[in-house]
Amino acid sequence: MVPEFDIPTLREIIVQAYRIAYRVDHESKLIEVARVWHAARGTPGL
Repeated sequence: MVPEFDIPTLREIIVQAYRIAYRVDHESKLIEVARVWHAARGTPGL
């Protein structure tokens, strides 16, 4: 879960200085990338 957003299905991975917010659709076996942003820039809207 991404702490800044109250969306239980939204997950997050951090790669170097970037944060990647994504959702997993288990039925269709897809990953939807919701947002990629540099961690130093604060939190963007979704």
